[in-house]
Amino acid sequence: MRLSATTWSAITSSAMAALACAAAGCGGEGLARRFHVPQEKRVTLAAADTPDQTLRFPADATFNITDKTSTQAPGMTGTALSSADAKPDGKATCHIDAADGGTGSAEFHLGQCISNLSENARQAHVTVLCEYDVLAHHTDGADFPTIADYSLELYVNHTDGLIVKRLPMESSAGGDVPDSGSGRLVKEFSLHLEPRKVYNIVLAGRVNAVTGQGGSAGVKIDVKRFELSIHTESAPN
Repeated sequence: MRLSATTWSAITSSAMAALACAAAGCGGEGLARRFHVPQEKRVTLAAADTPDQTLRFPADATFNITDKTSTQAPGMTGTALSSADAKPDGKATCHIDAADGGTGSAEFHLGQCISNLSENARQAHVTVLCEYDVLAHHTDGADFPTIADYSLELYVNHTDGLIVKRLPMESSAGGDVPDSGSGRLVKEFSLHLEPRKVYNIVLAGRVNAVTGQGGSAGVKIDVKRFELSIHTESAPN
């Protein structure tokens, strides 16, 4: 029996809420995660009394945060396949393909852990370059709407989890069918780096899909180039 428009709307709202909760981690941190890179793998900034310093990643040093995770649940009669990857050279990808009741998600985190070990604050001017492709297809089932989305953002947090900067970069609008396309983004921002603090500067991407019988979805984010330039100098008094 075909579902009524009211029931369809209720199902859509519930599924979207669950999908949004999964994407946000239901903790208010969005795509931000806490990473603890070993001290020997961190990049340490110059002392406060040294000249200005510019660090370029991955040119001067490869990225030291390369986290990836994926989940899939094909259900009783469906299919689901997801994967994610993040490489030290500045490339990353995540994708989900699901059909006939299958659901899944995938995400990556690619970035740099830096530490200001001096007793004085530093001022950082950060430039981010990101080139990426999004591939998407979408088919509704007869009795259940297919739901899929993607998001790409940059965030900066302390290793204790406190978020100090979040820059949304690209996402599919809630409830809309995600579109395929390509993008090139350049972002610039400043950071006040507190003394004896460790920071993560991370590009994060996530894809999700929920399907019903007869429905299918595929979403992929493919980051072809990600670069960070961090210019640090003594913080003004």
